[in-house]
Amino acid sequence: VPAIRHALDRTLHIVSVLHRIAETRHMIAEEIPLRDYQRIVESSFSQSRNRRRTENNIGFSIAGEQSVKAVVSNEDGIREALECVFDNALEILHDVDNARTEVNLSTSNEYLVTRIEDNGPGFSEDALKHADEPGFSTKGTPRTNFGFGLAFVKAVAEHFNGFFRYGNQETGGAWIEIGLRIEHKNGSEQQ
Repeated sequence: VPAIRHALDRTLHIVSVLHRIAETRHMIAEEIPLRDYQRIVESSFSQSRNRRRTENNIGFSIAGEQSVKAVVSNEDGIREALECVFDNALEILHDVDNARTEVNLSTSNEYLVTRIEDNGPGFSEDALKHADEPGFSTKGTPRTNFGFGLAFVKAVAEHFNGFFRYGNQETGGAWIEIGLRIEHKNGSEQQ
């Protein structure tokens, strides 16, 4: 009976996550002021850190945002996406000495790019090819990790005509970028 209960719980969780990914199609775009977006990033990290019960701190920097009025996304969706990224980073960094997570916000003409870097082991070769595919995971076992977090992050970013990218740093560790369309202070959205 415990094995059946566990299998049922696992199935319900997978269905719930797949439903959440499908729901991204129904998220309504909103302009999130830059200051509010910064708070969302910081609070998402705090939520993840509290869940993981870790002392890992975050480095935070912003470059080139002077003309940015807002990002175009959905507050609940982007908060959940950021928490997925931070949860993954903090889980990987659990056993790393001098664990570090850096968040850098920068702009291009079209996007506000949130780049999250860590000093963990980085993505495996297999993960570099498949990490954003639903069901792919290198952590734990299929009984404990379901591999839908980064697929959700990608779905949120792409739903709002943004992007999601990831890779390994030359100096070690992983990086993830979430690009969100921006609204400039003069009122023009870059297309």
